Amino acid sequence: MMTPLQYENENYSRFFPLKQKVYLINMSRERDKDQYNSLSGTIIAYSGDTIDLQVPYSTGQIISSDRIRNTTFKIVTESIGVVMQIAADLVNISAVNILCLRLNSVLEVVKRCEMPRIDSTIKVFHHREDSPLSECKTKFIQIVEREKYGLPLHITLQESQVNVSVSGFRLAAEPTEKSSSPLAMCVLDLEDGQPPVCAIAETAWHRRVGASTVIGHRFITILKSDQKRIGRYVSSLQKSMGIKVTAPRNNWMLLDRMTFDNG
Repeated sequence: MMTPLQYENENYSRFFPLKQKVYLINMSRERDKDQYNSLSGTIIAYSGDTIDLQVPYSTGQIISSDRIRNTTFKIVTESIGVVMQIAADLVNISAVNILCLRLNSVLEVVKRCEMPRIDSTIKVFHHREDSPLSECKTKFIQIVEREKYGLPLHITLQESQVNVSVSGFRLAAEPTEKSSSPLAMCVLDLEDGQPPVCAIAETAWHRRVGASTVIGHRFITILKSDQKRIGRYVSSLQKSMGIKVTAPRNNWMLLDRMTFDNG
């Protein structure tokens, strides 16, 4: 259920308080529509129709200066018990990874849909990236483009226990892992006869479980076709385990468009 709220002359500051965490999803007209691209940030300022967000990792040159004003994001957040989304144009990216965005649409109240998840044992490559997001994206493209010829030699898949869904996955951190970067390059082999899924993920949460540290990851760069493959993989395992498979529904928190946008 989507309920639009009036935009003109509205002050949405009560929905975007300081320190509120939000997700950004790229919905620019010139975006690569075969990719899902997202970021997360924390609201550090709100004035009129402008919001400043602090991204918790180095972005690098993710958007060239001549394309900044042609970049539009969907801002997704939770407040007063509901999920909301609104479109905003990028105004500027500062050197300290602060994104300034100007709201440009009505505010939509969106019903949350939990994505099906499944515990599984698959082969995974997971590596913390200390590089800016822009460099991670370059690596991502290189891996995706050469996957049909085989993965790069430095990528070794190891059997791991994961909980996976279209939106991300969780797994136990390696005891030897030293980097504290929230960004990670991930490769998951779904053993479906196709090349492994490659994605950039960010840390969504982490907690101690016994002697291990379990980390939840949110996909922020992934091919949409691979998202669908993960969805089919989860459904297939659910069926094999006798778990009722629900019909797929639009999860607006994952879509790179608003309800009024058919692009």
